[in-house]
Amino acid sequence: MFTTLLWVKKEKIIFCSLNICSIFVKNMTMRFLKRLYLKMRLEYRKHYYKQENSGKFQRAPLFICMKLLKIEDSLLLIAPVSDDRYIYNERLGILVSLLGNRGTIVDRTYSYDIHLSNKDWDKLEKMFLNEMQKRTKKIEEQIVSNVKHSLDNIYSKINKDITKNNEKGQVYNGRPIGELN
Repeated sequence: MFTTLLWVKKEKIIFCSLNICSIFVKNMTMRFLKRLYLKMRLEYRKHYYKQENSGKFQRAPLFICMKLLKIEDSLLLIAPVSDDRYIYNERLGILVSLLGNRGTIVDRTYSYDIHLSNKDWDKLEKMFLNEMQKRTKKIEEQIVSNVKHSLDNIYSKINKDITKNNEKGQVYNGRPIGELN
């Protein structure tokens, strides 16, 4: 197993065992593949997030949606089949529907079709999902806190009922009810 190989490189003689050489080759291959993967990913990102001529008015829909997301009165919805995202604020009378990089902003008098760049869409989608997650966690905490109090109430009611039945002398399976605790 430990046969030695002789390498001649730049007039140097290198001896190494077969196991060490195979580990060296494996490490070099893995390093090469990782570098290749990173180069491909960076190249993909560069083309995917390529900004169109994003002027002041082309980024306005993004800022409108971001502001609506921060308002607590806004209603956030996701359509399960079509994966549309809706932001509705009744007080302001604004509805935003988003699907992919396209969307529509509707206020009380006008409707605007919008187009978002890939980078803006990813940012908006991430903000939307984070805000929706925060709101659902808040609702879940409220519900759980109510359940905890109601379970305590149920337990205390059961204890009161058991003590009443014990005072009356009622029996369950040959034992007084008070001994069931």
